[in-house]
Amino acid sequence: MRKCDLSTDQLLHLNIFNLILEFAGWDDLHDTEKRFDAGQMVTPEGNRCLESEGNRLEARFHAPINMITLRVTDTRRNRVAVMHFLFDKSPERILEWIRDQGPTLAVDNYERLLASAEGRCELTLIETPEAESFEVRPSSPEAGYGFV
Repeated sequence: MRKCDLSTDQLLHLNIFNLILEFAGWDDLHDTEKRFDAGQMVTPEGNRCLESEGNRLEARFHAPINMITLRVTDTRRNRVAVMHFLFDKSPERILEWIRDQGPTLAVDNYERLLASAEGRCELTLIETPEAESFEVRPSSPEAGYGFV
């Protein structure tokens, strides 16, 4: 999308994404924000990375579907876990979780840490590192969804 194609809410959500993660030390390694501001076609509309020893986290903001994708890569063992967080009204609650968990989030511990994300978004889709499957988690455990 181009910046001029975003609705007022989508633009607000994108700004929240960039501000929360940039303030927490996440870098825009692909100059996504600058290219977007320059009127270029950019997909996804937001992209921030956080690197630590052995881990690389990449957060992507998908404006048309109100989704934030978080890719966690173990750079030493070449293992990846991917989480897709769909939000309804605002991305702040899940972005705060991403910001708070970022420094310690890894492929080996994402499942345990993900429990603290419950209720912060409408739906979480998880791509498991060992299988070609998705796990669907609703905003509350009472809804009872399982593997898909």
